[in-house]
Amino acid sequence: MHNAVMAHSAMSRACGAASALLAATAVSACSGAASSAPPKSAPPASVVSAAAPRASAALHTGFVGWQWTVTAIANGGAAVPVPAGDGVYLEFTRDGLFIANEPVNTHSGAYHVTSEGFSTGEMATTAVGGGAADKAGQLAILAFDSFSQHPGTRATVDVTGKQMTVTENGFTLTCTRATPAHVASPSPT
Repeated sequence: MHNAVMAHSAMSRACGAASALLAATAVSACSGAASSAPPKSAPPASVVSAAAPRASAALHTGFVGWQWTVTAIANGGAAVPVPAGDGVYLEFTRDGLFIANEPVNTHSGAYHVTSEGFSTGEMATTAVGGGAADKAGQLAILAFDSFSQHPGTRATVDVTGKQMTVTENGFTLTCTRATPAHVASPSPT
């Protein structure tokens, strides 16, 4: 029994020492990160913020904080209606995350409000693959791929009430305000 108690006590001390070492390492890593550049997951200061939108873009921030259902897409021709069940939408969170969802993949990345609308940075895209069966879905895929394939895309935005028109890279997206945007969660470190 005495040996079992001694072994348990030694094991407890070893676990305590390991926990202390782990905690010290975490504190050291965190304090080192605080004194260096922000982590890649942190949006740059010029990204839209609920606290301080850029003054030059104040007229075009009516789209910020909302998810917008894309109801029609045009690309050099007549607008093609997007069926309601296709799940095609644009979302602009107040903390600077842009999400473009089309029938196959979701595209996401940081956005910045500009004097005419917004611009995107590097975009991540899910890799589901495949295609859309209808013309509207195919146009959504092409339009949203253009955000991912052209970092720095500048889009013009016109918001009137609950309607929004976005023009980018030859595409015109007609949208209706749907729901408040989700709050982006910081990525785990």
